[in-house]
Amino acid sequence: MKKEIVTLFLMTSVWAAQAQGTFTIEGQVKNVEDGALITLFRLDGNVGSSIGVDTIRNGHFRFQAETLGNETEIVDMMGRSDKFPSMSLRLWVRPGDNIRISGENTLIRTWDVKSTVPEQVANQAFINDSRELWNEYQRNSLLQRAYRRKYAGSAVDEERQAIRAQADSLRKLEDEITIRIDANTIKRMKQIPVDDIWLEQLEKLAMSAKYTEKLSL
Repeated sequence: MKKEIVTLFLMTSVWAAQAQGTFTIEGQVKNVEDGALITLFRLDGNVGSSIGVDTIRNGHFRFQAETLGNETEIVDMMGRSDKFPSMSLRLWVRPGDNIRISGENTLIRTWDVKSTVPEQVANQAFINDSRELWNEYQRNSLLQRAYRRKYAGSAVDEERQAIRAQADSLRKLEDEITIRIDANTIKRMKQIPVDDIWLEQLEKLAMSAKYTEKLSL
C-alpha cells in the first residue's frame, strides 16, 4: 500500500512539473531613471496578483517566472514611479518563452515587445497602428495626474477653478485621442479574422463607446 502511495505521489509530481514551465522577460529601456521598480502581475478578475518586482539598473530589468500550465496566459507589467503613467503593458507568455522588451521612455504601453506568441504579435500590430496616439494618450495621463495633485494642494478658489478648467481640457483631449485610436482599431479589425485578440479589441471598443458615446460600429 505504501509503495502504491509513493508511486502515485511521484506520478502526480511529474504531471505537475510537466504542466508548468518558466518564461523569461528581458527588458532594456532608455531615459528611465535607475532604481525605478517594474512589477509583473497576473489578473484574477479585477484583482492583481504580483509575480515579481525588479529594479531597473543601467536600463535593464529581468523576470523569470513559472507559468500556471502549458497554455498561453496573460500577464501585465507596470512601472512603479510617478514618471510612469497608470497604464500597463500586456504580455502573453508560454512555457519556454524568452520575451524581449525595449523602450525609449517611461511610456510603458508602447514599449516594443519581441515575442513569437501569436497573440502578442497580433496585439503589437494594434499598438503599432496607433503608437503616436498612444504616446500622446500616456503623456496626457501624466499631465492629468499632475493637475489633480496641484488641485488637491491648492487652497485658493480662483486657482482651483483655473486648474479644474485645465484638467477638463485634458480630459476632452483624452476622449478625442481615444476616438482616433478606436478608428484605427476598427480599420484593422475589418482586415483580419476573428480570434481572441479581435474579440478583446471588440470588448475594449464597447467599453470606449459606453464612456464616450461617440463610437459606432
